[in-house]
Amino acid sequence: MAAAAHQVSAVIFDLDGTLLDTERATRDVLTEFLAAYGKVPDAGEEEKRLGQMYLESTTGIIRDYGLPLTVDEYSKAMYPLYLKRWQKAKPLPGVKRLVKHLHKNGVPLALASNSIRRNVDHKLPKLEGRRMDGCLLHSVSYQWHRA
Repeated sequence: MAAAAHQVSAVIFDLDGTLLDTERATRDVLTEFLAAYGKVPDAGEEEKRLGQMYLESTTGIIRDYGLPLTVDEYSKAMYPLYLKRWQKAKPLPGVKRLVKHLHKNGVPLALASNSIRRNVDHKLPKLEGRRMDGCLLHSVSYQWHRA
């Protein structure tokens, strides 16, 4: 019996680590920042932070490393470091080809990210000015609630 053909009705991409290799580009930002305070990142703790919402992650970093900063102060200090590194982020292998194929076949595409909007706006130009071969990607933000 032949397998039934499946049709893709839509695709929602994650941005960081799926479309853009931002993790490799920003890997050492925390190390660089903490060094100024005489601290070294704990790989295990940082692994647990992957996927956390910004406020949760930032609050945890300040607490876990005993930084004498508010969330706002930390954010203002870190933002320029990330901006500089995001400029080096590249689309992951196959992303452009996949998006072009999906777009050519009429599959609606969207973008979801747990990054705050201003950060998404700085990363998207790496995907050719928010367009990938004629396909406009839209940013969607959701506040997740844990049960």
